[in-house]
Amino acid sequence: MNVFISHATTDNDFASRLAEDLEKSQIVANYDDGDMLRGGENWVKKIQKAIDESSTVLVVVTAESAESEWVETEVLYAIKKKKPMMPILLRGDAETIPMPLAKYQMVDFRGAYDAKKYDEAFQNLLDQLQPHNGNGPSYVKSRPVPDLFIKNIFAIPEENPLRDMRMRELLSGLPIKKMRLLARSGFNYLHDAGKNYEAGVGERLIQGAEFQVILENPFSPSGIARSAAAKDREPWTRIPLGRLSNLSSTYPGKFRLRITDDPVYCSLFFTDYSVIYDPYHLGVLGQPATVGNQFLVFEFERPLKEGFLGPRDYYALLADHFEFLWKRATPWEEYLEKYKDELNT
Repeated sequence: MNVFISHATTDNDFASRLAEDLEKSQIVANYDDGDMLRGGENWVKKIQKAIDESSTVLVVVTAESAESEWVETEVLYAIKKKKPMMPILLRGDAETIPMPLAKYQMVDFRGAYDAKKYDEAFQNLLDQLQPHNGNGPSYVKSRPVPDLFIKNIFAIPEENPLRDMRMRELLSGLPIKKMRLLARSGFNYLHDAGKNYEAGVGERLIQGAEFQVILENPFSPSGIARSAAAKDREPWTRIPLGRLSNLSSTYPGKFRLRITDDPVYCSLFFTDYSVIYDPYHLGVLGQPATVGNQFLVFEFERPLKEGFLGPRDYYALLADHFEFLWKRATPWEEYLEKYKDELNT
């Protein structure tokens, strides 16, 4: 195994020690130790070559590295080359970790001046670097895909556990300030027995995260047609109306719910770091009229910089779609008043 250590100049001593210990564990470790020719094309090529030859890029995270333009350049180059990465938190807290690294499992080296803490953290690092089915480090759950900011592709049906594992990882990792959901019923995210609510959505609400939710109106032409095609009643029979109202009153100003008459042909779930796109409008094989997804679910990550990918910024594209529907949708309290007769039947 060959790794590249990206770090700020202030952390040279730590990078040197880490590289030495990795070498003792039969892991080739490359890093800029100051002997490379500083500046110029030759230096850049040497850094790029070291990243190209690495199987994993370790990024030493401190306040200094977060502000380092060169560390940012190395990270972006590693992303371009689709290199698995692992943040090594040396100083600071979880919020110090740059957004592009948030999806990777972090190894905590804080307090590394203490020999016991360093040894424990180093062993954890070795454990994380162990190969997983020959496809790289065990924490990497994405399939190799031919696009820069497609983070994951998950095969459906549900018995494939990787999507659920990734949702739990997203919701239990770094702090989340805002979540957004577009769905037909939103059961998995809104019901207290929903798997994603249990995986962390509920805890994030308690912690103060904002949650914007758009659900499809079951009394709209599209909602009626889809319910008939799926041979079910309106989807909210899965979630009591009181549950939705309770979320609104329990988290005022944080949980905001609107209902759309526009057709909802996919579900979208956004965090600060990525969006899960589920095109569930595809039919179930052998049951042409049934609404379901026997296809794929995609995760698109949010770029480090706005406009970095231009028209290929899928996160921004889907976020614009969400905001368009949000502006057209009806606030929950207004919806309850408008459809009170239908809802009481």
